[in-house]
Amino acid sequence: MDYPNKLYKKGVFYRRLGYSVVPVYGHHSPTRPKAAAVRWADYQKRPPTVEELDDWFLKRQFGGMAIVCGEVSQLAVLDFDDPELAARFAVLHPQLTDTFTVLSGQRGLPHYYFHVPSGLTTRSRSIKGVDWQYNGRYVIAPPTTFEDASWRVASDVLPRTLNQNDLEWIMTFLDEQTTQYPSETPAVNIPQVPDRITQLSLSLELTPERVTHHYLSQVHLGRNNALFATCCWVRDCGGTVDQASVLVRIHASQPAYGYHMPESMDKRRGEALRTIQSAFSRPSGFRAGYRYRFIPNSLREHLLQHKQTALLRVLEVVVKAGWRAGKQFTRAMLLKACAPFQIGDWSIRKALAARTPQKKTVFEEVATAAFAAKVSGDIPPQLNAIELRATEPTQNRGRPARCYVMPDLRDLCFEFDVEWSAGDAIADADLQTVATYRRTLHQRLIQRRPGQYHRGWLANRLGVSVRTLNRYNNHLNMTLTPVYKRRFITWRTLGHMPDDLREHQMGAFLEDESGKRYPPLLPIARRLLRNKHQVVFHQRMANRYELPVPVDIAVPDTTAAIQSPSSTLASFAAQSSSVHSVPEPVPVEPQPLNESIQQPERDLSDHEKAVVSKLCAAANHTLATHRAESLVREYGRFALQDALETVQARGESIKNPAAFIVSLLKARYGHSNHLSNNAVALAESLYLAVEWHSPDHRVRWQKCLDLIAEYGESCIGDLVCHLNAVPRGTLKNAAGYVVKKLREQTESTYAKHDANLIMQLVNTTRSINPQHAFSNAAAAKLTEHYGNSAVEFALSVMKSRSNIVNPAGFVVSFLKSNAKR
Repeated sequence: MDYPNKLYKKGVFYRRLGYSVVPVYGHHSPTRPKAAAVRWADYQKRPPTVEELDDWFLKRQFGGMAIVCGEVSQLAVLDFDDPELAARFAVLHPQLTDTFTVLSGQRGLPHYYFHVPSGLTTRSRSIKGVDWQYNGRYVIAPPTTFEDASWRVASDVLPRTLNQNDLEWIMTFLDEQTTQYPSETPAVNIPQVPDRITQLSLSLELTPERVTHHYLSQVHLGRNNALFATCCWVRDCGGTVDQASVLVRIHASQPAYGYHMPESMDKRRGEALRTIQSAFSRPSGFRAGYRYRFIPNSLREHLLQHKQTALLRVLEVVVKAGWRAGKQFTRAMLLKACAPFQIGDWSIRKALAARTPQKKTVFEEVATAAFAAKVSGDIPPQLNAIELRATEPTQNRGRPARCYVMPDLRDLCFEFDVEWSAGDAIADADLQTVATYRRTLHQRLIQRRPGQYHRGWLANRLGVSVRTLNRYNNHLNMTLTPVYKRRFITWRTLGHMPDDLREHQMGAFLEDESGKRYPPLLPIARRLLRNKHQVVFHQRMANRYELPVPVDIAVPDTTAAIQSPSSTLASFAAQSSSVHSVPEPVPVEPQPLNESIQQPERDLSDHEKAVVSKLCAAANHTLATHRAESLVREYGRFALQDALETVQARGESIKNPAAFIVSLLKARYGHSNHLSNNAVALAESLYLAVEWHSPDHRVRWQKCLDLIAEYGESCIGDLVCHLNAVPRGTLKNAAGYVVKKLREQTESTYAKHDANLIMQLVNTTRSINPQHAFSNAAAAKLTEHYGNSAVEFALSVMKSRSNIVNPAGFVVSFLKSNAKR
């Protein structure tokens, strides 16, 4: 069983036990593997549905799961992080260890699960080395596995039901640890390094918060590498061993990345102290700073909001130039680097004079040796401030150029009080003007995360007005889809509405059943209700932003007749802002192919060709183009899009991408060779039609293929034409409507052709034994599956016998045995 399916099965099992589970990122995000992948506040009140579990672990394939503690699961977990405390608890309270136990992934320490009955009250507590997890907490649950961490069950028994005495024992144990357990770091003799004269004095105030922030911003590179680099940074800034020792406890609690043997906390602390000693034992001096590839989006947004665009553009230029943190430069060097980007001297002077909220300059100015000699009156060989080398005393007479230092972006994030985040790629042409730069950042956000946004938030993010943001949207041809929140008004709910709705609701209106709009006034609502009208109150929500599909990709394939519904639905992607100006799609009758005649392979549409090219590129060109085209014809482009997302999520961990893609498609969608190319195209039309009607209630691609196989092409084709004729906005749940419509059509077929036989089968089995009789639906399915003649023969045999106790079971067994013959 593959890992996502294992997580899904285990999630369903936990749900049956009454536990609420949430997904965590796991191996998809090495920097925060234990973080919840969804907003889990709602799941502290209710467990997730099976559909949500399917979406989390089979569709989106999150890397792990966690059990929500507290009243929703009636579960409390005693989570140990220190082996000495775990051993002490097992000795003092052995009866409490006889419960469901899980060994943690990083340290292999026990997590004891307890069932908390409804009459018992407690709250979450955190003590050094042990946590009591209850309301507002969750714990990583088996079979979660990422990197070298794997949570496994040590004692598979039911959780122990706590009573008041058990709870008092646990609370007493936690209270004792606050005074008995030492909180000081073990002292290790580290030789103090004497005073040093560094080549560069950064003049930084090495507070514990700054040192911790510097370490956490590099921990994604590995905890040991981050600790050593941070200690060297503290050393070069004139810090001491005591200032670096604040990282011992933080370093010991960081999880290891990659395969690593389990370690105790004392061993990790000793390792951290030895790393600090190694960093401070090396000769001091200026070390080349880190070379960044991008500026964090959080820092970009902060500078744009505080009108420091000149500083931000200069930082973009020097980062693109590859300048390392700590590099010395002059204004002339900066002018030369900014000249290709049309950044003038005024912007550079403003950037060099920029200050942080603590009134510190962003680009620290340092005194060169020549400037120091001139101040002291000595006449040594003069230093060139640009080249920093010895020259003749007769050269560069006069005032030396000012020398500045390239800041570290992690320090800037700390100074401006923003979190370190990822950054979008910015091209050279995007830095030519301020407007182009802001517009590009806006475009990158919508490309990365299309969805609902408030105009004020988007404008405030870039530091511009709403009118300027609208100009950016027009320039980018942004697709703005209005979103409305609807509420039906009746005589019962009319009393809860305000007298003048316009004072409380912006962008609101009333609408009757014909689509006519009215001002949101209470007298108008009363008049419409008196005239027997259906009144709906519409409230304008945040618009949905998305970039338009390129023209060459949006052209449908006209060679296949079944693609016409898809092209019709695609034409409504860029609809107008009015919800009533949507044109009606033109229904097209499907033309199924004759399966007995060998049909040539159909040509791929532009949509499918785009998916093929992306899939081949993601597979590092190990998948042949003709093979990818055959997979599109066999499984459909939505199945390949699903496989493409999985390949991109796993990245370089896939050794053979081509074989992985083929195996993934077969595992998720089965061998769909029994479906013709026309059937796959018809399933695609059904998928697009449902998505067009209700984007929030889609039907899975696998479900579309199953519906084709179950109901046939002609039935699905008629249903697609029916969906095209239904106006958009009338179906709240198009997926459920499709299933209901197909069932009604099937039941009507049963009633038309086999009504007499079905009623005869139901009445006969009911007269023999009412407890083992057929229902109407079961008899209809049996007749459809085996045929009228087989059911009539089984019915005649059953009437000829008088010793049948279970008539329904006899008919089913008889039909199965005859079918095998």
